[in-house]
Amino acid sequence: MLSPLIQNQPLIRYQYSDMLDGRLEFTHPDLHAYLVHMRSYLKNVEREYETLLTFLMGVSKNVNSFNRYRNELERFHLWAWEYKKTLVKNLEVDDLADYFDFIFDPPQSWKQAKQEKRFIQTGRTYNSNSLWRPFSSNRKFSKQTHSSSYTILNAFLNELLNSKIISVNPIPELRKRDLKIKGVGGLKTLTVDINVKEKIIEQLFIFSGTDVKKLRNLFIYFLIFESKIPLEVLRSEDDIFLTWQNITLRGDTHYLEFINSTRSECFALSKYTSHCLNLYKEQLGLVNLDSANYQPLFHKTRGTGGYEVRQLRRLVKSIKEEFCNESSEWTVLTLDNLFSTSK
Repeated sequence: MLSPLIQNQPLIRYQYSDMLDGRLEFTHPDLHAYLVHMRSYLKNVEREYETLLTFLMGVSKNVNSFNRYRNELERFHLWAWEYKKTLVKNLEVDDLADYFDFIFDPPQSWKQAKQEKRFIQTGRTYNSNSLWRPFSSNRKFSKQTHSSSYTILNAFLNELLNSKIISVNPIPELRKRDLKIKGVGGLKTLTVDINVKEKIIEQLFIFSGTDVKKLRNLFIYFLIFESKIPLEVLRSEDDIFLTWQNITLRGDTHYLEFINSTRSECFALSKYTSHCLNLYKEQLGLVNLDSANYQPLFHKTRGTGGYEVRQLRRLVKSIKEEFCNESSEWTVLTLDNLFSTSK
């Protein structure tokens, strides 16, 4: 028996208040009945549901970002409760591995043929829509979607860890499994297997999470190493610097347009660069490119303007060293060669 758990962003605070005040059975009778049913074999399921609501209320005010987090965490909890018959706080590394297998090919009973409303409103009452399901029949789970799922679950489980609800976040351990780097031809040449490369990139996104500074630095890293954009294009010179107006979207591809007094160039952004751009943009609260106006492409905590070449190098060095220090699985040399020709 699947049930939607979370309202749309404008209504979630009212839903949370109803939960705390005991009014959920009147405002969301079907959802209340579902939680009562879950309680029959999952003790404290309502407390776990309350924790989920609390976390989602702290997610970015950007609607797209909120929806990504809600959709992922909603199906994650339903999977734990319905499919695994356990609470999220009891899940271990092997369980998380099962979850990622599950979302790549969920059962037909977990899919909806078209997008359905979660709840149907009648006056002040919201009844669960029996046609709603956590997955869409026509949606394919890509590598980028997979990476996004890791990022969201990692952020949520870190919050549970910080709140002492769980003792270990299983996501980092899951990503370390069977990750091996193949060295070819000594230290100066390193070829990274294509499958391993994608796993490392997933780890980079998990590491950056929703931290704006890390996402900015990761974005610069992808611009240089994946999209092969020269540093002199990204640098600030004579108080002239790149802004969000330099980013355009044509079809499904982002482009960085560079124009100065001597030359004009247009660079297509590769897939991970574009994915990182979208995450970075969301965390900055920029709904779309038009809303960004002439804000610097690489934001500063203090001051305005752009970055010189030496500053850009320092930001890239920072994200590489922080990531390698935390993961201890690979070196800066690996990241420098991540987008070299792979086998």
